[in-house]
Amino acid sequence: MNRLIKDGIIHDNQLHKQYGIGCVFGPNKQSIDDYPFTVYDTDTQNVHLVPSDEKALNKANVIISELKELTFKLLVENIKSCKICSTKEFDNTVKLNDDKWYVYGNSNGSLKCSNDEHDFKDVFLYKYIALRRNGITYELNFMRFFIDEYNRINCILESPQFDRCEGKYVNDQCH
Repeated sequence: MNRLIKDGIIHDNQLHKQYGIGCVFGPNKQSIDDYPFTVYDTDTQNVHLVPSDEKALNKANVIISELKELTFKLLVENIKSCKICSTKEFDNTVKLNDDKWYVYGNSNGSLKCSNDEHDFKDVFLYKYIALRRNGITYELNFMRFFIDEYNRINCILESPQFDRCEGKYVNDQCH
């Protein structure tokens, strides 16, 4: 469940840690927003930093959406034996061991908060492409996160990051 963080502290209950909220940077590492909206998903432990500046948000949305769509198209054209999946279909491929690539483009949906204070229906910054083969999930994100020397979570938009995980998603505790 997504929660809008209001007190400036992200509480990771699974790891018993706390993090501050950092900045959103562009690909040139210039700050886009020093005080972004912060959404924390308590189910997946994912953090979403959303620029409060609408112009910066819209620009990043367009660039990331175009990059994601082009990447998705190239993957599908160049991977032999792949199946494009819906969310439900993709979830059902975790235990398959058939050497086939399953691809999920995460093209629908929005960033929703449980407190309904904000509806981020026009935020596409955190859309990703997931591929799965033989139970191993590979996620291509179009942003990267880092924790700075002040223990704050920061985000660099338009900067691809690759994750490999065993299970449904990066922070999945499936073992």
